[in-house]
Amino acid sequence: MVLFEEVPTAPSELQKPWRVDIQHAPKDELMLLEGIGTSLADRIIVYRETHVLNNVEDLLQVHGIGPKKIARCRRTIFFSEDSE
Repeated sequence: MVLFEEVPTAPSELQKPWRVDIQHAPKDELMLLEGIGTSLADRIIVYRETHVLNNVEDLLQVHGIGPKKIARCRRTIFFSEDSE
């Protein structure tokens, strides 16, 4: 069983499993998440400029992201503790 602490972040190591910091990742990294294309990556970036993302469920507030998409992405998303 792989622990989250052992999972590298994208894109420095693209061999799966990898994870994306949803709070700070640039557009190209967000697009590595399953079901996240150009438009949704842009919406996530715009949303996080004015909102705090504390957990995966906060992404439900982004237009176009629903429970099924979150379920597919949940394991590859992480939230860094530092804020920029």
